[in-house]
This record gives sequence, C-alpha cells and structure tokens, in this order.
Amino acid sequence: MSECTSEPKKRLNNYQINKEKVKKYKLENKKKNKSLNGERELNGNREKNCISNKKKEKFQKYALCVGYLGSRFHGCQGQGKEVMTIENEIERTLVKINAVTKFSKTYNTCLSRTTRTDLGVHALYNVFVYMINIECVDGGGVDGVDGVDGVDGVDGVDGVDGVDG
Repeated sequence: MSECTSEPKKRLNNYQINKEKVKKYKLENKKKNKSLNGERELNGNREKNCISNKKKEKFQKYALCVGYLGSRFHGCQGQGKEVMTIENEIERTLVKINAVTKFSKTYNTCLSRTTRTDLGVHALYNVFVYMINIECVDGGGVDGVDGVDGVDGVDGVDGVDGVDG
C-alpha cells in the first residue's frame, strides 16, 4: 500500500491573505490605469483632465483670524444645525458668499481650529483654517453679497491670510 506522504498545505493567516490580495489589486489597478490613459490620449480627453485640475487649483488654504463675544453662542466647535456655534456661523457665512462648498450635510469644511470653547465664552483671537475659493477672495462678493459685511452676526474679516500647505 502506498501512503500519501504529502503534507497538507499550511493555512495562511489573515495578514498573509490580505497581503496577497493587496498585491493582486495593485497589479489590476496598474493595468486599468495604463489602459485608461491610453484611451484618454486616443480620445483627446487631455483637455478634460486639464480642466478638472484647474478646478482643484481654485481652492487655497486660508487662515481666518476671528475674535468674538460668545454670549449667544454654544461654544466654538460645530455641533449640528440645531445649535448656534462659532464654527457653524463661519461656515454658513462662507457658503453664503460661495467661498466654500458644502458637499453634504455631514461634511466638515473646517480643516483646523486653534480652540474649543464652551457656552458663552468670549475669544480675543482664534484661528480657523479653510479651503477657500480663490475667485471669491479675488473677485469680491457673489449674488449681491460683497465680502462678509452684511451677513447676520459678522461685522467683517480682519486678517485673512494665505497659508502654505
């Protein structure tokens, strides 16, 4: 009688399985990208790619330096539409003048902030960082709103500086 002397295959652990899957997906994506790039060049879609890159370049990182009396606000950090906060008010103002775009209700447009305050706390100098539409900054107001003056609760922005990044 001949017995089977071959040992059963060693079972791979999850790390090894995932590592193989990642390699496989990377190779597939490279092949897809090569074929798509070839098709784009053949179809003359390079202009579309340039246009989409220009759209991305319209936004630049800016730091908004803000001071406020916090008596009527429920803190600085955004807490949803029901609660009046400094961050919500700034975002509402920036959306109104088309400086930023809201992609969805849950999208947070503030990239960074230097503070967190509680109900009724005043601030002399806080910094909020946003990706702001350059056309809005350079070209003035949009839809009859000239800058942020005239927006409820905001007297003006003093010290809007470009931030490298």
